[in-house]
Amino acid sequence: MRTSFLAIGLLLVFAGLFLISLSRAPTNVPRQERPIVKVGEKDSTEIADVYFANGEKFYVSYSGGGQYTNPDDIIVNIVDPLGNETTLSYAEAGPISSGIVTNYTGLYKIQMGGPGLINPDLPFFMRVGKIIDYVSVEYPNSKLLPIGISILAVGGALSVLGALLRKRRISRDKTRR
Repeated sequence: MRTSFLAIGLLLVFAGLFLISLSRAPTNVPRQERPIVKVGEKDSTEIADVYFANGEKFYVSYSGGGQYTNPDDIIVNIVDPLGNETTLSYAEAGPISSGIVTNYTGLYKIQMGGPGLINPDLPFFMRVGKIIDYVSVEYPNSKLLPIGISILAVGGALSVLGALLRKRRISRDKTRR
């Protein structure tokens, strides 16, 4: 038995197993989607009958006509299914915000207002979108899997070779003549 081959082989087997297990370690990555739910009429500052369930998040945005307006001057008025009104600034309800969480299930009405939103030169379109948060699982070290498998195979072969090979004995009688 060649103990050096066997020892190196077993070390490589354990190193390969470690790399394989490291390659299969998952990482949770938070992600977010922001699909558009409804687009308003041209040059209308109100979108009615937008359905949201309880606890969903949404945002309000616009394109076209109020592009020269200061976003701090724009207000967003939200009317929930029970008739309660909430007034927010565009910074709190806009596309770069963390979203507005709904308290009730039903149809919402969203209105925007502010100086210079409707520009006769540019069409104004108001949009409402949902914010969908989810977590995806990724394997960032997956490239280590083939390396770990090959190290494991080489280590296994060296271990088997070390266990099967016999050490050659040198006969002292023949060399002393």
